[in-house]
Amino acid sequence: MELNDINPQRSLDWLKNAVEALAEHRENTQKGYPTFIRSSESCSPKEAGEEPRNDANGEEQEKASVHFFPTATFHAYAALADAFGFLEELGEADFLKKIGGMLSLTPDKSKYAAALRDRLFDLLRGCDATGLTKSSANSRQRSIILWEALLNAVERCPEGIELPDKAPIEEPIKNLISTLIGDSDSKKPTIIYPDPPGSPWFILTALNCKRSLGKIGMPVGESFPDETVLRDKTDRHIDYQMARSGLGGHSFDPVSLAIAVCCKLRLDKEFRHNPLFVECLRKIFACQQPDGCWPTGAAISLHDSGDVIQQPSIALVTELIEAIVDYDLLVAHNEQSQRILELVTPLFQRLARFLETTYSTAQRSDASPDAPVTIHGWCSDRLRLPYFTETWITAYVCRFLLRYHLLEKACLRSQALRQLGVPGFTPRRATARPKGTTSDGDGHSDWEKILEPDNILTPKSEIEALTAGLVAKCDNGNSLRLCEKDHVSFIVCGPPGSGKTHLVTQLAARLDWPLVELSPSHFIRNGMEFIESTSKEVFDALMQLFHAVVFFDECDELFCDRTLAGNNRNILSFLTPCMLPKLQKLHDCRQVIFVVGTNFLHRMDKAIIRSGRFDKKLLYDLPDEACREQICDQTGQTDRLNDFLAQTRGLPYKEVAKYKVTKQCAPVLPADYSSWIEKIAEKELKECSYSRKIYLNKRKYWKGLMPEKQKSKKKPTPVPAAGQKP
Repeated sequence: MELNDINPQRSLDWLKNAVEALAEHRENTQKGYPTFIRSSESCSPKEAGEEPRNDANGEEQEKASVHFFPTATFHAYAALADAFGFLEELGEADFLKKIGGMLSLTPDKSKYAAALRDRLFDLLRGCDATGLTKSSANSRQRSIILWEALLNAVERCPEGIELPDKAPIEEPIKNLISTLIGDSDSKKPTIIYPDPPGSPWFILTALNCKRSLGKIGMPVGESFPDETVLRDKTDRHIDYQMARSGLGGHSFDPVSLAIAVCCKLRLDKEFRHNPLFVECLRKIFACQQPDGCWPTGAAISLHDSGDVIQQPSIALVTELIEAIVDYDLLVAHNEQSQRILELVTPLFQRLARFLETTYSTAQRSDASPDAPVTIHGWCSDRLRLPYFTETWITAYVCRFLLRYHLLEKACLRSQALRQLGVPGFTPRRATARPKGTTSDGDGHSDWEKILEPDNILTPKSEIEALTAGLVAKCDNGNSLRLCEKDHVSFIVCGPPGSGKTHLVTQLAARLDWPLVELSPSHFIRNGMEFIESTSKEVFDALMQLFHAVVFFDECDELFCDRTLAGNNRNILSFLTPCMLPKLQKLHDCRQVIFVVGTNFLHRMDKAIIRSGRFDKKLLYDLPDEACREQICDQTGQTDRLNDFLAQTRGLPYKEVAKYKVTKQCAPVLPADYSSWIEKIAEKELKECSYSRKIYLNKRKYWKGLMPEKQKSKKKPTPVPAAGQKP
């Protein structure tokens, strides 16, 4: 894959430009209900001569008669809500404060995304949804475009939103969709170019509306098109267009094929693993024009006047990139995901460059001639008017650039995973996992099966608390899931064989992220003389990662205490100083969970393990009595419980799990574990993140394991010499 032109920071800057440009399109005349103008040449419909509606008492309604361009407004709210949520995740607080000020948002605790959704909710409560089409160009069948934009925005409102009773939108939407995608209804739209019955654009509209209605809690009745029917129509579109893809001319419509592919992905996520999916993408992108746009697709006529809908390239590409660049693609690391990235990235790059060159400056037509107002944005490539911007096109640009930024990051991530030698990884399907569980039954994750090894230190519970925020994000729809602040990194120490590596492996499976295992061999692979440059390469690759768990295993020498090493320092220990800024930077970007496993925490450099680089230092001990009792229950030896508990003291989990009680075996604490308790355990515990009470309880527990040691430390009674009095 050619990655010379990949620059996520540049695409992020352009996303921020698009968000600011969209905010400039706000309607200034409606205080308290920020709405949006249709274009730089359009002002409020109220100024165009429309009379305000009156209530039952003949008094003018201020809230219920908000005059605005609804389609543009709902497109803008949906795009801004997505962008605000994403930028909040990235920590762009200063930029959001600036845009929030432009939109007069007053957030609680700087939550601008929530404030924007609350503002949209206020707007909806003040609107007469049944009368929206009266002041919109989207009348009659064209109003389906308005309803889709409305529901797309409502979907991003606070959870549990209820539309006002005067906005019964479900039945009109279902009736419109039935009309637009039906085979026999005489009112169906006219397709100008050859196409099977029912435009794929309206199949996608039906799926979008059905999804949104479900998310806001509105029941979808039997009159709504069945997914079996939609799936059949979608397959017919794909077969129809692929059969004609080699004929050329107007017989093949790549735009219709692209939207049909979006429909197919919405109906069947597994389609992305079908070779036909990749072949469809090849046919679609082969028709991309040199400037990055697409040829005009099948025109749809909805009016007797012959007025048609011509979808701009940005609308097509936004639907396509949102269907392709989803969370699964940002987590997967396999042959199929790499093939998709290699195929689509250069072509989406081409459109991104087109957007950079067509960024336009315009004058608002509703501004005073004495004080002109400049706004920025984009217009449709079907118009290509100079010094002209459209709100809904600028909203689509925001949505596209958000996913394009993620696409560029995914490309760099894929390259980094290959460089670090990570094997292929395919995430579990969330739909295949029973609600409330962390495993889909295929053995991919055994986190729930891991027993708490130590009921004093509770390391498993500590790790669950550390990663709870990430697990919760799995259901909130964010495509990029960053770690919470101060919940990024931890160190696991403990005696050999305690199961530290297995714990980290299952943590990665619980998060459904690939595991990146680093050992000293990664740092010396180019030879000892190049160890510092190799270390830089490793950490440069780590900085490109996200959605991954990084495990530094057996890397004690990399983090060795410089004051203790003395003359025994090896070449790896000389890397310790340069590790300090690298670990800090990796921690602050919050893109990965990283873990250090060690048997000697007390020997690690204090500057490395301080708070700010590692958020938790945990001791993972061998199974205590409570844990071994649970294992005994699982092995069916409860009738010999006391013998089992006595004879398995100090054994690693794997040995306890397969232990069989015998009369001949005396309960003896293993020498290696006894030595660890006597010489190392307390030093490790002092370095960990535990309270004084827990520290004392754990010391008491260890002392209780070694009564024979206590007896041996008592001074023996001297034996009197012959003839001497005792």
